[in-house]
Amino acid sequence: MVVNEDSLDGKGRAISIRPPRPTDAASIWRLLWRIPELERNTSYAYVLLCSDYARSCVVAEERAGQLAGFVMGYIPKERPDELVIWQIGVAPELRRRGLGGQMLDYLVTSCKTARFLIAAVSADNLASRRMFRVLARRHAVPCEIRPGHSSSLFGDLHESQEWTIIGPFPMR
Repeated sequence: MVVNEDSLDGKGRAISIRPPRPTDAASIWRLLWRIPELERNTSYAYVLLCSDYARSCVVAEERAGQLAGFVMGYIPKERPDELVIWQIGVAPELRRRGLGGQMLDYLVTSCKTARFLIAAVSADNLASRRMFRVLARRHAVPCEIRPGHSSSLFGDLHESQEWTIIGPFPMR
């Protein structure tokens, strides 16, 4: 899928949205350092996600090969109708232009078994909450917030998370 970047930054460059490859892991990890509010995992974790979970992840890449964004997710083996979004990152200069939503649209249409998109979102992450509500409206499906993981589970001062549940999406 190619997205015209005119709507993103006005420079007329194209961004392609595609499944990740293991060779994208280092670029994802480097992009994380430009997004201070995202939790960093080991570069090895991104290699595993880009190889073993590529069908539930996506990257956005500029024509010149520069990584513009990524979505990391997984489909639980016990619940194949759920696409769980673990992390979304968009290059700071491309934020607030819809790229995160376009990457999610790509996943929603390409993950054929997933009828629900589920994401853990902290209560103060208003940008993510807005992006997920807009996604639900765009696809004309419900969006619900439910209690998620308590901060007591994390053991490292991580804030509590609430589940954002979008769907059901129609069977594709």
